[in-house]
Amino acid sequence: MKDITSIYMEQSLACGIKAGERRTIMVSCKSHSDGWQGMWWPEMDRFVGKTVTIQRKTCIGNVRIDESLCLFPYFVFGKAEDLVAEKIEIGDVCVIDRAARTNKRGWQASWLPEMDEFVGKGVVITYIDEDGDFMIKGSNCCFPHFIFTKIPVLKTLVDSTPHSKRRINTDCPEFLTIRPSGREGEKC
Repeated sequence: MKDITSIYMEQSLACGIKAGERRTIMVSCKSHSDGWQGMWWPEMDRFVGKTVTIQRKTCIGNVRIDESLCLFPYFVFGKAEDLVAEKIEIGDVCVIDRAARTNKRGWQASWLPEMDEFVGKGVVITYIDEDGDFMIKGSNCCFPHFIFTKIPVLKTLVDSTPHSKRRINTDCPEFLTIRPSGREGEKC
């Protein structure tokens, strides 16, 4: 009878994850779960729900991504093509998820120190070059397209409580709840 670690390694090899693929980390897990012998570190939680690039799969079935030095278990990944990606256009508001390395995923420019100040911040796309890379408001640098995540634009919602004419502005309407008492719910 095989132990759970052997089963994990066999299933990892059969799962079809390959270097260079875009996959989505669908869930978090506990350390040493389901045959995985790794640790789930708190910093790994920030990748749940994000589409990432597979860097490599280790011989024992762990998965390294371009965006982190952590090793993830194969079973937390879903296929990125199953999600509908929004096309980023000039004028869109995005977040720069991380810094990029030169020559990473075909990006031929260099990451400059002045680009660091925009990582983790909302930016507006002002120009898209022939390679699909972006320039942003407030910078003359060209950023690689694969580090951007589009964020929802400011929308106005009408409170659905009876006899209410209030308008509620939010940049994340999917996380806004209106309680029947008429009070605004928690925003993200």
